[in-house]
Parts: sequence; structure tokens; C-alpha cells
Amino acid sequence: MSRYAEIETFYEHDERGLAALDAAGRKRQMQARRELAAYVDTLWSQAKEAGLNPAILPEWQSVAAMRDLTQALANEAFHAIAVYDDK
Repeated sequence: MSRYAEIETFYEHDERGLAALDAAGRKRQMQARRELAAYVDTLWSQAKEAGLNPAILPEWQSVAAMRDLTQALANEAFHAIAVYDDK
């Protein structure tokens, strides 16, 4: 299973988990996920600032995968807030 397929499969579980939270819990999840995504993006940016091109370096594939994952998690929390809290 590719990393993207695994992320898609995880969404089902994450959506149920987010739905079970109250609005404050979903907001906390959104904040935590955004902070983690920002941290991972900082690692990526630091590599670029050091003159590297992480997008083409095999040793940066794990960071690329984490960028995808953390952004997807933040998006999922944003979606849950829109669905369950904006009524």
C-alpha cells in the first residue's frame, strides 16, 4: 500500500474521531495539527535555505512524506470544523 493510500484509509478513522469531539476539541486538534505542519515545513525550508533541493534528494523523502501527512491532517481537522461546527 502506498503512503497516500494509507493516508486515505486513515481519514475514515480520523473523521470518526474528530466527529466524536466537541467543538473545543476539534479546535485544539486543528491548532496542534497546524503547529506540527509548520514545524515540518520549517525543516523543509531550512534545507532549502542551506542550498539543498529536498524535493529531489532521497534522504529528504521522509520529510516530504511528513509534509504531505501533516497537511492532510490539518485539512481533515479544518473539514471537520466546517462540517460539525458551522451549523
